[in-house]
Amino acid sequence: MKPLLFLDINGVLNSVLWFRKQKGMTSLLDPKCVRILQRIVNTTNCDIVTMSTWRLFHTRLEIMQSLCDAGYTPPVPIISETPRLPGRRRGLEVRAWLYDTYDNEDSVYCCVDDSADFCAGQRHVQVNNDVGLTNADANEIIAKLLRRP
Repeated sequence: MKPLLFLDINGVLNSVLWFRKQKGMTSLLDPKCVRILQRIVNTTNCDIVTMSTWRLFHTRLEIMQSLCDAGYTPPVPIISETPRLPGRRRGLEVRAWLYDTYDNEDSVYCCVDDSADFCAGQRHVQVNNDVGLTNADANEIIAKLLRRP
């Protein structure tokens, strides 16, 4: 089974600083952050499960296209999205997806988000939404994805 990257988008693949630098909206995603995401995927051969609010308003194909428009080289390995559980922590959505898909939480995975809305013991890297995904974040994510549970 391939490792799984549970991916948030806002605050991870874009940032406060990046939006401030924009002169007119050319993309909703920061190409620098998208390149770092590509490095994570290429290094770990992981699949992506979106847990971003983007999953509520965009199809998987639209999200893949946005990533490609920002410089991601296809294929984009988005395989699914977490269920929406209103009023629940994002970590519970991840847990529900893992149990619905594999009937356990033993998979090799890492959640990347700009919030800390996760359950105790879940493998998570919290990104600073002022700057978005960095190489230091990527190194931590890669280490978690290449480690066995």
